[in-house]
Amino acid sequence: MREARRPERQYTQETLMRLCVAILLLCAGLHGQAQQPPTFHVHGTIVDVTGAVIVGVTVVFEREHSTTTLSTSNFGVYDADLPSANTP
Repeated sequence: MREARRPERQYTQETLMRLCVAILLLCAGLHGQAQQPPTFHVHGTIVDVTGAVIVGVTVVFEREHSTTTLSTSNFGVYDADLPSANTP
């Protein structure tokens, strides 16, 4: 009596390449998450007393050991991700 053999799987080079790329992307994503310090997002619009936006205003966020300086856009908007209070 002849033994039943499992069919051998044959992977194409394209399939193996896709698998390798997927694994690399997964590992890179996990590595990046572990390395990023916690942040919080700030944004706002600078206006004058009449409500008109002010372009090019310097906005400064200061902490004990760091300073972040921004300028408002053509629409008077500033936008930044800053280190959280728990970040040294």
